[in-house]
Amino acid sequence: MPLNPKLLNSLYLQLFSKFPIIMFLIAIATFSACTNNVESSAQISETPKSSIEISCSSDIETKTIDCLATGYPKDSEIRWESNATSRMMGGTPIFNFEIEKFVDTSIITFNYCLNDKCQSENITIDTSDIKSIMSNEYPNQNKQTNYKQNQDSSSRSRGGYDETKYPVTSPENCSGFGSVIFANSPMNLKDVDRITPYGQVVGAHVTPIDHMYFEPKDRSLGRDVYEVRAIQDGTIYDITRRDIFTDTNTKMAAPDWRLDIAHSCDFTSYFDLMTSVIPEIEQAFKNKKEGSRFAVPVQAGQIVGYVGAQTLDFGVYDYSVTLPGFITPELYSLEPWKVHTVSPFEYFPEPIKARLIEKMIRKVEPFAGKIDYDIDGTPSGNWFEENTGGYSGIDPSKYWDGHLSIFPDAIDPTFWVSAIGYLETYSNAFIIEGNINPPDIGIASGPVKYQLFNYDYYLTNDPSRKYWEEPTRPGDIFGTRANNYTGTLLIEMIEPRLMKVEVFLDEAPKQDYTFSDSSRLYTR
Repeated sequence: MPLNPKLLNSLYLQLFSKFPIIMFLIAIATFSACTNNVESSAQISETPKSSIEISCSSDIETKTIDCLATGYPKDSEIRWESNATSRMMGGTPIFNFEIEKFVDTSIITFNYCLNDKCQSENITIDTSDIKSIMSNEYPNQNKQTNYKQNQDSSSRSRGGYDETKYPVTSPENCSGFGSVIFANSPMNLKDVDRITPYGQVVGAHVTPIDHMYFEPKDRSLGRDVYEVRAIQDGTIYDITRRDIFTDTNTKMAAPDWRLDIAHSCDFTSYFDLMTSVIPEIEQAFKNKKEGSRFAVPVQAGQIVGYVGAQTLDFGVYDYSVTLPGFITPELYSLEPWKVHTVSPFEYFPEPIKARLIEKMIRKVEPFAGKIDYDIDGTPSGNWFEENTGGYSGIDPSKYWDGHLSIFPDAIDPTFWVSAIGYLETYSNAFIIEGNINPPDIGIASGPVKYQLFNYDYYLTNDPSRKYWEEPTRPGDIFGTRANNYTGTLLIEMIEPRLMKVEVFLDEAPKQDYTFSDSSRLYTR
């Protein structure tokens, strides 16, 4: 039978009058317990209920495992790992890897953290069949060791890619093959004002550029302001410190840094123009100069350095892919990664991909830009002056002197642009205007002339605003415009891969132009 409330109240008052101190302590303890219960309830309610589902499948032919996680709490920090690989992956619900460790049962662990509370989910896959196959292929039961033993063999290849040709394939620098899904942007998206695409030309970049540029929010804040982060797990397999301006060969006030990161043995990313790097990378660079080991493992999201007062270069390269718009890839031995350039946007998960494309100033497909425009038998694409060694050139300090390119503009592809390396002018790139588009010119066309115009980029919605001096605004649209007449370009296709070229820099165009002894021959 329930007690009468009045009776309980009377009993409480009698006890309090006789034992005031004890009753006071009891009251405090009761209040504290109630408060803790409320706080615990609040903490529990902050963690959304979820129904985790992990699905994985293995492929016995490729010796790979692919996993997908769904139903985890929104905004969780997530990370994958497995006893079958040394690779870990964060920030993505997808986990795919090539099996490195021979086990009968592969255990895949999905970790997720929210509100400082972390949990794990495991799934197991029977990989005994794969273990059996791999054990027969690699009797020492260690794939990595076997790879080291056979790294000099020219018989190993993937998709036509010679694994012994590039430094990334050193077994200490990478593991596995194939592309990965990136976990995060190279810079915090809030720190990025805009992104310019692949395919521009400027200064020493006479052929379309194989990296994009991340423009920081505010250059005036100086160097080392904005974080640069590894976009996925990998190994920094090459480090370069630049103390000399490439275009002018003059000493820089402070150095720039370039990092090449292997995410697998044929899939890499690249940062350049970083204004500083973390101490571990600086030490690794010193080791490199001394001839000792310098490779640096990094994890997705790890800060590798900083940038400020200038743009950050960013590119992605898949060595199993050779772009079809390079007629003779062998000519690019100075920068062998160039012909393997791929769009980074294909490897970022949503919503990161959408937010990066939103900041891209090119608004036509492909949004990342394009660099390979060779069309055999026509002037379209990249050219190299005859007998100058292709992309490498004759003089390493000015390797671009013999380069020439004719291609659609990176921002507005309705304009055609030509960049000419040997010209000693402030700008060696021009919009070209004529009666016939470059892809329509052939050997039968004879000499063809184009007028050359300086050009710049501008805001179509506010043409007079100096966008480079302030952050872009919602609704800003970039365009390309021709400015003053500069000269005339005369070209003639002599053979399908031999073109005659002469540039006339003059104040006003003339009616007729003919080749002189100053003309040059270009091949590809």
